[in-house]
Amino acid sequence: MKTNFSIGDTVSVIHDTISGKIIALKKSIATIEDEHGFHYDFSLDELVVAAPHLYTHLQIPTTPQKKKNEKTPNRIDLHIHHLTPKKNLTPSERLFLQKEALRLGLEKAREKGLRKVEIIHGIGDGIVQQMVHEVLIMELGLEFHNKEILHHQSGGVVVYL
Repeated sequence: MKTNFSIGDTVSVIHDTISGKIIALKKSIATIEDEHGFHYDFSLDELVVAAPHLYTHLQIPTTPQKKKNEKTPNRIDLHIHHLTPKKNLTPSERLFLQKEALRLGLEKAREKGLRKVEIIHGIGDGIVQQMVHEVLIMELGLEFHNKEILHHQSGGVVVYL
């Protein structure tokens, strides 16, 4: 700790939130004036020189952020429990929600400039898979492939925009 304070030094009190300038020194006691004009007497052992230059040029290192879709492709999951919490939907309402989610997902992928999107429709009777294929055939400027070699046993489609 600095023991040779001088009048005019800006100081802070170690165990308090008070800071100010030293206006008087008497042996081991300093009188400081805070920003509001109040005067306080403190022992020199309780003071530390405020050095804002130590903190203003401090650079905090940052780690480079990965791009969101750098390694894994964007996914559009059409499982109904991911789209709505409602349990009592008719089959046509469920299919409509899944179709809208697919269209919105493809639109967002195009807006983001993604080149590859994985559409997960799941394995079942093939109704959602058929709807996905119909929508993809109607869309312009994209190419798609089933996720697996076995057409009806795959639960997803990879789309290249």
